[in-house]
Amino acid sequence: MRRRKTYLDAFGPVLAGVFLLILWLVVCTVQAQQRRGALYTLEASLPKGRITEEVLLEMEKLPGFCGRSVCYGADAKITIGMYTGQAEILGVDLDAGILTLVLSAGEKPAGSRPLLIVGEDFFQSLKDAYGHAATQRQQEILKQQLGELEAKIAVEGAEGKSIADTAQFLGMAKESGVYMDASLMRAWLDKWNLPCRIRRVSLVIRGLANAESAQESLCKAGFEAELTG
Repeated sequence: MRRRKTYLDAFGPVLAGVFLLILWLVVCTVQAQQRRGALYTLEASLPKGRITEEVLLEMEKLPGFCGRSVCYGADAKITIGMYTGQAEILGVDLDAGILTLVLSAGEKPAGSRPLLIVGEDFFQSLKDAYGHAATQRQQEILKQQLGELEAKIAVEGAEGKSIADTAQFLGMAKESGVYMDASLMRAWLDKWNLPCRIRRVSLVIRGLANAESAQESLCKAGFEAELTG
């Protein structure tokens, strides 16, 4: 005997399709709400020109703006013993978690003396007076002595004059470069009457649409802007 088709037999696939459609719409709505409420980081630099305090105030007017951190920079010659290297010292907020410390050089007393964090590849860039790079063995010795090492820093001042000071090390980071706490760097440069130039700004923007709009606005204004998360 043939089984009589039931209501579910006839409309079951349709109901299943409707259910899946509703579920997909709910997921899309939730994801859209998350994107609207999520925080995104926008890294901005100005290759031609200077980032002034007035420019920073204008950035705060961007839709979705939640906060910012500033990276300062100074080109310097760093000498450790018989070795010298050129580097851009970046002044950053060390409490912001942007550096991954792989080696600590121990606690150092706070003051006006520069305290540096260097990248793992920093010692590879050092050369002696004859242009010879430090050997692998010599690099390892310097790393092991990081807590006791002192470095001479020379920064170009006004009218071509070079300003020299002595620095110590706080540690070594996974990231490439040479870093100093931003507030310490500002005080240090101010002591020598040197300008503290802003090299990069990290903006925190709420909402993906706002972040993409801010990125477009900054690029139109001559910035290099990268959405990092």
